[in-house]
Amino acid sequence: YVTVHDAGLAAAEMAALEELEAEGALPIRVYAMLSVREEALARDWLARGPDQDHDSFLVTRSVKAYYDGALGSRGARLLEDYSDRPGHRGVSGDQYGFDQKLTEALMQAGFQVGIHAIGDAGNRETLDFIGELELIASMEPPHAVEDKTWAEERLGPERVHHAYAWRSLRQAGAHLTFNADNPGSDHDIFYGLHAGMTRRDKEREPEDGWYPEESLTPEETGRAYTDW
Repeated sequence: YVTVHDAGLAAAEMAALEELEAEGALPIRVYAMLSVREEALARDWLARGPDQDHDSFLVTRSVKAYYDGALGSRGARLLEDYSDRPGHRGVSGDQYGFDQKLTEALMQAGFQVGIHAIGDAGNRETLDFIGELELIASMEPPHAVEDKTWAEERLGPERVHHAYAWRSLRQAGAHLTFNADNPGSDHDIFYGLHAGMTRRDKEREPEDGWYPEESLTPEETGRAYTDW
């Protein structure tokens, strides 16, 4: 299976997948994630309900919503001010176009809901919304080694220890899965495995890994990309 999400599928993209499926031309199984921001598409599927055909090459049972922005652009919602921008804590919820009622309705209708939540405040408020039930932390190892050049500027030397914290999540009992942030990052699986195990970038820097205590073992990293 390939799970299609990131920003969530728009109406035209979904229509193209459905056309390929009808023609029997899908070469791989696709687990499609719809964008809640595409309100008409989301409401159409809300009326239809999630796919129940598990044997189809195109299965649509999930939706993608956004609660806050990205850390690099200082859009992630933080509990305290950004270290490099006093007085600013990012944006979230209604400010960022999070449609709570529609997302809740889709969740109650049986759709799996994936919510983009980056900042500590964004994550806390998202957990409150979901109720902390059957959670999976979906993360991308390359983000850690690509963001390392500026992440500490945004968060400061103390908070940065709690970011990209795969080992800490495992120790806390969280369900963890890895994926590729297509097209925002190189999707090469070997790059992802390398980043997850070594906490080093493509140039193999830093030599000992960026906060290597948060790295995973080869088995854990492989499982995070597959059967987890």
